[in-house]
Amino acid sequence: YELLVHLEDAQAIAFVMRIVEGSLRAGFSDMTIIAALAREAEGDSKERMALLERAYMRCADIALIAVVARTQGNKGLAAIKVTPGIPIM
Repeated sequence: YELLVHLEDAQAIAFVMRIVEGSLRAGFSDMTIIAALAREAEGDSKERMALLERAYMRCADIALIAVVARTQGNKGLAAIKVTPGIPIM
């Protein structure tokens, strides 16, 4: 609330409200992040992309997918399972 009070420009207020609502269109999606994670890996990026997509279908938490991809690699991605409370795709 305090942030909105200090904003004077209507466009700035609308921008902040879209962030809060989750409706801000920043020009990228989860699949863009998955593609970036696949490209940063060494080795076969097509294989990595398939693992990332499979993991994302089982667990739609893109932050978790990114952490697992970076810390545990392909083995960690292959081990991602459906988790109660996290949506599947």
